[in-house]
Amino acid sequence: MSFNKERMAQLEEAFSTVEVARRSLERIRQFGVWVFLLSAAVAGLYSCAGIRAPRPVESPIVRIGLVQNRDSVAIEPRGDFYLLTRQPRPRKLYQGSHVWTATVVESNADSLEIYRLLFAESRDRDRIDRRLDELRRRGVAVERLERGEVLYAGKQPIADTRLQQLYYPQLYATEAAAQEALQRLKLDARVVRDFTTRARGKLCLAGPEGQVVEAEQAVRLSGPFFRISDLSVGEGFHWQRRQDRIFRGEIEILIDGRGKLTVVNVLPLEDYLRGVVPQEMSAAFPFAALKAQAIV
Repeated sequence: MSFNKERMAQLEEAFSTVEVARRSLERIRQFGVWVFLLSAAVAGLYSCAGIRAPRPVESPIVRIGLVQNRDSVAIEPRGDFYLLTRQPRPRKLYQGSHVWTATVVESNADSLEIYRLLFAESRDRDRIDRRLDELRRRGVAVERLERGEVLYAGKQPIADTRLQQLYYPQLYATEAAAQEALQRLKLDARVVRDFTTRARGKLCLAGPEGQVVEAEQAVRLSGPFFRISDLSVGEGFHWQRRQDRIFRGEIEILIDGRGKLTVVNVLPLEDYLRGVVPQEMSAAFPFAALKAQAIV
C-alpha cells in the first residue's frame, strides 16, 4: 500500500512537471510570434520611410573601350534594358533581343588637336582645392576646368562623371613644343593631348520597331548582356580578326572629339575578369595559373 502511494506521488509530480513545461513552451511560442510581428512592423515602417540598410562594398567599376571612330554602331541587347541619358527624362524599359543602331545626328567636328600641361586631375574637389592653393602660393599660373556630367535615370542622378583638372593656361600645337615648355618652366606637370573645343553633338538610337531615342553627347544601355557586331579583335597580333562578341554590364555610346562614335563597356571589375580570363587562358590550365592571370 505504501508502495502504491509513493508511486502515485511520483506520477503526480511528473505530471505536474510536464504541465509546467507545456505552459512555459506555450508562453515562449506566443512571445516568439509577437517578436516576429513586432519585427515585421518595424521593418515595414523603415521600408515605408525609404530607409535601407547600407549596401555591401561592391567591386570597383572599370571602363573598357570596345569601338572607336565609327559612324554607326549596331548593338543587340540580350534581354530587356533601360536607356540612360545625361538629360532628365522619364525612365522607360525597352524590349531586348533586337538590334538597335546608333548614329551621329549632329556634331561639332571642328576640334583642333593641341597639347597642354596638366598639374593634377581628380574627382575629389578638396584634393584639387589644396593643389590649386599650393600652386597659387608659389606664383604659378593655373587654370581650373571641370569636365564630365551627371548621368540621369529619369530625373534621378545615378552617376557623377565630373572630373576636376588643373592646367597651365598656355596651349601648344605640338607635343615637342609642350615638352620643351615643361623643361624650360620646370613645372611639376605632365604633357597631355587635348582639344581646343570638346565635341558637342547629338546621337540617335533607332530600334527595330521604329523607336527613336535622341540624346545629347552620350547614351548608356543598362541590361543583362549586349551583343556588338563587327568588332576588331587582337589588333597588332597575327590572329587579328573581326567578330561578334557578347558583353555583360552596361554599354555607353558617346561622341568623341572628332564627331565619331566611341563605345565603352562599363562593368564591375569581377565581371570583367570573369569574361577576359577565359579569353586569354584555357580552363584546363592549373588553377594557380588562372589566379595569376587574373591578377596580372
